[in-house]
Amino acid sequence: MRKVAKLLTDYVIKKSMVDEADREVYEYGFVITLEVGLFLVASLFIALKLDMVLEGIFFFVIFFFFVYCVVGFWFYFYFLA
Repeated sequence: MRKVAKLLTDYVIKKSMVDEADREVYEYGFVITLEVGLFLVASLFIALKLDMVLEGIFFFVIFFFFVYCVVGFWFYFYFLA
């Protein structure tokens, strides 16, 4: 994952989309995005193999809604309150 993230970061820096000073931030962002994407694809594949696609989609909708609510709640009270 880190090698792919490094390649993507090198590409966006080469195309002058971002500054060299932000390299670490973009590498981290690409790593997180790739890991979450791989998690989603693998989980949906497993759900497909178990004939539980509807349950898998339901899980992801509830799970991501819950995570974003908790992170937003934490962010509000930690940084804004």
